[in-house]
Amino acid sequence: MLLEQGPGHHSGGVAQVHAHGAEQRQGLPAAAGPRLPELADMKAAKQEFLARFPEYGYGGRIDELFAKEVQPRLGDEHYLDFTGSGLYLTSQIAAIQQDLCASAYGNPHSITPSSVRASHAVEAVRAALLQLFDADPAQYELVFTRSATGALQLIGEMFPWGPASQFACTRSNHKSVLGIREYAKAHGAAVVPLTEQEVEAWLASSAAQPTGSGAGNGTAAAGGTGGTPENGGSSPGPSFSLFAFPAYDNFSGAMCPAGWVQAVQAKSSPGHQWRVVWDTAAYAPCHPVSLRQVPADFICISFYKLFGFPTGVGALVMKKDLAKRMRKVYWGGGSANYAVSSLDFTLLSDGPERFEDGTLPFLDIISLQHGLRVFDMLGGVAAIQGHVDSLGRYLYEQASQLGHSNGAPLLEIYGNHARPDRAVRQGSTLTFSLLDPLGEYLSWQAAAQAMMAAGLHVRSGGLCNPGSLCDAVGMSEAEMMQLISQKLRAGVPPPWEWAVVQRPALGGGRRGRRLPMGVLRVSLGHMSRFEDVAALLAFLSETYTDASAASIQMSPEDEVPLQLPGASAFPAAAAHHLASC
Repeated sequence: MLLEQGPGHHSGGVAQVHAHGAEQRQGLPAAAGPRLPELADMKAAKQEFLARFPEYGYGGRIDELFAKEVQPRLGDEHYLDFTGSGLYLTSQIAAIQQDLCASAYGNPHSITPSSVRASHAVEAVRAALLQLFDADPAQYELVFTRSATGALQLIGEMFPWGPASQFACTRSNHKSVLGIREYAKAHGAAVVPLTEQEVEAWLASSAAQPTGSGAGNGTAAAGGTGGTPENGGSSPGPSFSLFAFPAYDNFSGAMCPAGWVQAVQAKSSPGHQWRVVWDTAAYAPCHPVSLRQVPADFICISFYKLFGFPTGVGALVMKKDLAKRMRKVYWGGGSANYAVSSLDFTLLSDGPERFEDGTLPFLDIISLQHGLRVFDMLGGVAAIQGHVDSLGRYLYEQASQLGHSNGAPLLEIYGNHARPDRAVRQGSTLTFSLLDPLGEYLSWQAAAQAMMAAGLHVRSGGLCNPGSLCDAVGMSEAEMMQLISQKLRAGVPPPWEWAVVQRPALGGGRRGRRLPMGVLRVSLGHMSRFEDVAALLAFLSETYTDASAASIQMSPEDEVPLQLPGASAFPAAAAHHLASC
C-alpha cells in the first residue's frame, strides 16, 4: 500500500500526550447539521468537468435519473459509500414488486406450477450472472451463497487442504479472506501472508512456493500427493495450495495486477497445484469481470454491492474441475439427492446445487434480474466504469490540492492514485486522514460524526482490512496487537481511536507519534454525481482548513512501549479483536 501525501506535506512534530482525559472532538457541527457549503462557481466548475470527462453521466442522463430514482429518499444528503453498499433505484424496486404480484413463485425442488416457475427463474438468473462475469458455462459454475463472505467461508470449508498445502494471501485483504486461514491451519496447512513486493518477487523467481516475512505455522512442501475425498470416498491426486488476493482493495481502492492469477497458477506442478481466489466483491460493481481473460479458480460476489437490493444473496463462481475435488462435509435439503437415516450413505446433487444447502432465497435471487436490467439500462458495466472513473479522477485531483494557510496538505491520501499506471492500479475510492497545519492527525471519529450531521455518507474506521490500515498509517501489526491487549486489560471497549508509538526523533532518541486506528473512506458508484463530490470537497475545505489537533488528549493505554513482547505473550482475546478491528 502506497502512502500518498499532498505537496508540502509536513512530517509533523511530537504528538501532545497527556496522562488522562477524553479526546476533544474537532470541527463537529451542531447536532442538527448545517447546510452543506456551496461552491461559488459550482456551475462553471461542472461545465469544465463535463468538458474534460465526456464519459460521465450516461449520455447526460444522470441528473434526471438521480432526481427520479434516488433523490426522493436521500433528500439533500450525499451518498459516498458505494463500497459499503450500492444504491437501488425506485423503478427497480417497483419492477420487483410488480413481478412478485403478477407471478406465484414457490419453493423449488418440486413439480408444482409455482415450484417449476421459480426453478426456471432461478436458473435463468444463474445463467445471466455467468454471462455478466464472462464465465464459460462449460468451465465454471455459479453457487448462490448468502454473501461474498459466505462464498469465502465455503471455499475455506471445502478446499482440499492437506499437510502439503499453503494458504498464501496478500496482507492487504478483507477480513473475510483472512478468515480462510483458520480452515487451512486446522488441516495442517501453512499460512503465508505476503506484501505486494513479496508476491512480485515470488512470481519473478523459479520458486514453487512463496516465502513471506510474516509466514505462519510452518512450511508446506510442494510436490506431495494426497487423497481427495469425494462423496465420502477418496482418490489419489495432487496436493493443493491456495492464493487469495483482492482485485480491488476495499480499504483504499488500490487494484492488484490481474495477471497474478495465471502467474500463480503457472507455479503448479503435476504433484502440486496452485489455485487462486480473485476477490471481486469490491471490483465487480464498477469494472467488467471476464473469467475468460482472467481465469481465476474462484471469485466471490455480494449482489447488494452491485445493485443495492437484495441483501443476503451472494455467489461463488468456481471452476468445475476443482468443484469435483471440493470436500463437501455438511449437506442438507437440495444439496443431497438421496440419503438414508440408519446407514452412512449420501448421494449429493450434481452441479452447483450440491453446494447449496437448504432452500435458496429464491425470491431474492429472482429479483436480481431487475438489478441486471438497471445495469443494461445504464449501458453495461463498461459505461458504469467510465462514469465512475471520471468522478474518481476529479475527486483525487481536487482533494490532493486541499491545504492549510501555511501550505501544508489537509489530507493524507492512501492508495495508488499518483502512479503512472493509475488507470489499472487505482479505483474510484478516496481513503484519507485529516491533518492539521503541523501534520498531526485530526480526529477521524469526530470527522465521521461531523460528516454524518452534514448529510455526507462517508465510511470510517478500520474498514475490515487490518493489513491495509497498518500499512497506511505506518503501524506494525505487533504494535496493533499490543495496543489491543492494553485496551482490553484496561476494560476499554472498541472502537479505539489512537495509538501512540515510539519513532526516531530528528535530533536523536525517540518520541511519541500519535497514529489513528481508523480512517475515512469515500467510494463512488453507478449513481454518484458531480454534486456529491463537490459537496464533500467544499465541506472538507470549509470545516477543516487550519483546524488544530493541539487539544487532543490521550490516555495511558494508548501508548505502545518500544520493547514489544513476543506474540505468545498476547491473550487469545487480543488476536480476536485484531481480526475484528
